[in-house]
Amino acid sequence: MSSPQVNTRGADVVFPWEEFVPLFVHPIKVAIVECMLWIDEPLSAKLIERSMNDGTSVSLISYHLRSLEDVGIVVDVLSEPVRGAVQTFFRLQPTSAFWSKGHR
Repeated sequence: MSSPQVNTRGADVVFPWEEFVPLFVHPIKVAIVECMLWIDEPLSAKLIERSMNDGTSVSLISYHLRSLEDVGIVVDVLSEPVRGAVQTFFRLQPTSAFWSKGHR
């Protein structure tokens, strides 16, 4: 599939989507979404860390969950106190603009 051409200052330029997208789609975000699709219930960063079992830290998973929440891909559904901290559970947000009708 070729990239669409755009006119930039009078010159036809092909935007390098194949190089651009991997810079912004983080593998941990992909793994989180895949985990949530597979388990299909609200998950906390700790539960995702246990499911991934690849050495990714809970804090890094939490960071990526929050960034996915910021763009509407996941939603915070429950927060529970756990040993002086708060454990937050997220679920996928299928009404997000990122979902197509074929994925609902």
